[in-house]
Amino acid sequence: MNHARLKDIAGVTDAGRRRAANDDRMAWDAQLGLALIADGVGGHNAGEIASLAAARSIRADLRMALCAAGGERAGNRQERRAALVHELVRRANSRVREAAGRSLALAGMGTTLALALLDEDFATIASVGDSRVYRMREGELERLTHDPFALAGMIERGCVRAGEARRSGLKNARGRVLGMPGRIEPDLTQHPLAPDDLFLLCSDGLISAVTEEEIGSILREAGTNLRHAAERAVALANGRGGRDNVSVVLARVA
Repeated sequence: MNHARLKDIAGVTDAGRRRAANDDRMAWDAQLGLALIADGVGGHNAGEIASLAAARSIRADLRMALCAAGGERAGNRQERRAALVHELVRRANSRVREAAGRSLALAGMGTTLALALLDEDFATIASVGDSRVYRMREGELERLTHDPFALAGMIERGCVRAGEARRSGLKNARGRVLGMPGRIEPDLTQHPLAPDDLFLLCSDGLISAVTEEEIGSILREAGTNLRHAAERAVALANGRGGRDNVSVVLARVA
């Protein structure tokens, strides 16, 4: 199966100003067209273990699956990619649960996931939980994932304004994470690729402190310097209190 050629990829992660540990994990493989972020949850460093287990599982299983495929097969490539991503998420969920079962200190741990897998002419985007994926195309930023929160859904539908939600004291629940019992179904979409498409993956430490308008401005001003753009975004989140771990991965299509 062919993969998109990535012109550049960069990522920055930081524990923030109020957390001793960083439970976020970034991973990418330019050769496979993969980028992902996992944001772990759980005490006693369990969040760090959960996110690491998920990231390692997906990268290793993807490489093995694509090597085993050996080349193009008959049939719909998008359907095959969607099935592959569902299987990668299923296996990652199982591995996080297996790791949690090895110690009482790890019981109940989990991790969000945001993933972009780029083929030669389309992208498969998957998410579990509140980590996000955006696409910048011709200077316009578009969110490709949706937060699985009741409150977020109310805001998106126009039932509640964002400012009113903040003033009301309502809080979002984390929602689904890898590591939960049973089968996990990621939110999955597929999108045609265009030259110079720029994908941004981030944990909620960014989006809780930085607006989408500010993210778009940072990306436009940074131009081709993806590392600088990621550093600026993380620094802005930290400058506003750094209440959470914050991670940003940027990948540009050739």
